[in-house]
Amino acid sequence: MTLILYDETEPIKHVFVHEPGLECKIALESEDPGMWLFDSSLKGGNSSEWIKEAKKEHLGYVELLKKQGTKVHYLVSLLKGQESTLKEKLEGALNSAIASKLISNEAANDFWKEILSDTVTAALKGVNIGYDDYKKLMEAGLSILIPKPNAYFAQDPFAIMGDCFVELKPATWQRSGEPELWEMALQPLYEKSYQMQNISEGGDITIFNEKALVGIGTRTTEEAAKEIYALKEKLNYINNILAVYKPDANKKIGMPHSTDFTFIHLDTIWMPSYDKSIGIGNKNLINGCNITNMGNGHNSATLDVFLSTYDHMIIHSNEEEQYSLAPNVLPLNGVMICADVNKKTNRAMVNAGLNVETFAAEALLMGCGSGHCMSNAVNYLVQK
Repeated sequence: MTLILYDETEPIKHVFVHEPGLECKIALESEDPGMWLFDSSLKGGNSSEWIKEAKKEHLGYVELLKKQGTKVHYLVSLLKGQESTLKEKLEGALNSAIASKLISNEAANDFWKEILSDTVTAALKGVNIGYDDYKKLMEAGLSILIPKPNAYFAQDPFAIMGDCFVELKPATWQRSGEPELWEMALQPLYEKSYQMQNISEGGDITIFNEKALVGIGTRTTEEAAKEIYALKEKLNYINNILAVYKPDANKKIGMPHSTDFTFIHLDTIWMPSYDKSIGIGNKNLINGCNITNMGNGHNSATLDVFLSTYDHMIIHSNEEEQYSLAPNVLPLNGVMICADVNKKTNRAMVNAGLNVETFAAEALLMGCGSGHCMSNAVNYLVQK
């Protein structure tokens, strides 16, 4: 089988998602959910109630995806097809962690019981150790053991670029275990793959008009864009790699989301619509982005000038709705899938002639992501 994505605005046949579950409890019940990349305002709340509401909202989101004629694939279902491989990897990582004294025998025994009971759920929940010890697992190459409360943002851990599965390398240790799970889950569905060596996340990669636009900032490095460009000749259906230097390009890698930092990725600054002549974004941020053709190595234009060459009109997302990530919308088969909280931006899209479908997202947005973040889509899944 071969997954193919050549343009996110063209017809989409398959979408990959993960429904938030028990793995979120560790973030919601922590001293500060912000340490796990969730909104700090969730501190002291009822984790069971949040998970229940998030599941309900996610189901509404998935129903919209299905309504547009896509086949929806869940991470958990895909991993169950690879359960023996997953169990073997978890066992090997657990033994290495014990040998390196990174976890106690008691924590290891408890985790092994969970693996035997439900391997996939255990992999998502991770081993239960102290917060400060998780980074040591990543540094030891044992990220598969780390809890994965952010996994419902399926856009970030991997990218389908043309006909190649690209396993990405998250900027934050909290998400470092997710790419390996998706690599295992999707292994039967691709024949060409690549593992990134430089910091990179999928929210910074937009496939548009057979081009890969790679956002450079706090979650994806310039070195990553160069690494992707070096792959270009191996990527069928992708004819160019463009680096987009975001306004945060010179800030610290892995910078957390906050009220002072109202975008995370390129897809929270600008997203194309299913109508290629219209995009949704924050004009002030777009004007602050420079775009470089990696092939000739110079700043060719600001992002707004580059987009104007496609007669691409930008619908300006409402400034008040930037923190709720109004530009982070999903173009899907003639409809824009949008969080319902961004009413002004959604109304602007309707006024511009776009079809808009909304989903409830009050709980889901507390993980600091929205409609585009929660899916990873392909144009086709072709049998070779």
